[in-house]
Amino acid sequence: MNLFSIKKYTTLITMILSITIIVACAGTEENTDGPTTTSILLNSSPDANHVGIFLAQEKGYFTEENITVTINTTPTGQSEIINSVINGTNDFGIIGQLDLLKAIDDGKQIKGITAINQNSLHALVSLKDSSKIESPKDLIGKQVGYPGTIYSEKLLETMLITEGVQLNEVNLINNGEEVDSALINGEVDVIVTENWPKLKSKLNIAGKEHTIIQFTGWAVPEYYELVLITTKETTEKKENFTKRFVKALRRGYEDSINDTGSAVQAMINQNSNIEFDANLENEYAKNLIETWKPFRPVRGARIPLYGDQDANIYQVLIRWMRKHQLVGSTVNYADAYLNKFNLNE
Repeated sequence: MNLFSIKKYTTLITMILSITIIVACAGTEENTDGPTTTSILLNSSPDANHVGIFLAQEKGYFTEENITVTINTTPTGQSEIINSVINGTNDFGIIGQLDLLKAIDDGKQIKGITAINQNSLHALVSLKDSSKIESPKDLIGKQVGYPGTIYSEKLLETMLITEGVQLNEVNLINNGEEVDSALINGEVDVIVTENWPKLKSKLNIAGKEHTIIQFTGWAVPEYYELVLITTKETTEKKENFTKRFVKALRRGYEDSINDTGSAVQAMINQNSNIEFDANLENEYAKNLIETWKPFRPVRGARIPLYGDQDANIYQVLIRWMRKHQLVGSTVNYADAYLNKFNLNE
């Protein structure tokens, strides 16, 4: 081969390598950044616990991250939300942390990536003018309404045992979704509610004095009531996109903490087909502020941010769920969550 042929051959190889590198980089960028359009499925009809998402939308925080978001608000069950995320109908969804761990136990490839609430919203609630409920032992012989879920039953049982009370010593009544109304209408003495901030708001507006006993502190582990989920594949192949989405969402909730009125109005503005009780939603949002605020210790010396998740919360909750046979022995906290999307780096 002469010198001219060698140079020609070398040039050709160089061009092929350059094209290969460009294509590879383009593919990597696509996988890293993901789509500019996305969707999130809420865990219920829009209410005050979702205002941070709507405020982020109204203020253009998603747009600043080059993301166009559709907020899907059709009420559905936890399993349907999970399946919607897994099958790609929605990139993100909101579910309970308890349901997340159960899904992981069932082999679902999803991850909790942001804590919507830093606290459990389960609590015992009673009216002061009808019952004097100050501790679990006061439930003996009382009519106790509950939502009928296995979680609410096990949480109540855990709470009772701390004072030597057995579940069969209370008159447990399954009120389903009408459990709050059962208390307000005087059908039961006390209830287990899955959302004490909302019920507290209703009772405040109605002028009814009440007592709220949160489950945590009675051998019930603290946990994140609601978490933002996506698929494991999304966290791996669309890492930058996921982080940008979470950043915009976080800014919405940070602003909501400082101005609940504007946040509630943003939700109302974007859901003209829903008739909201603005007074209730504003009161509800104020009662949620403390559950949104980041306060848990995080690794390193950095200041906690909205949405931060801690491994210890997952580990303790998993142990409690195993004890009550809600999950099996193979569930690992590392399979259930990632916190890296809540960082500023």
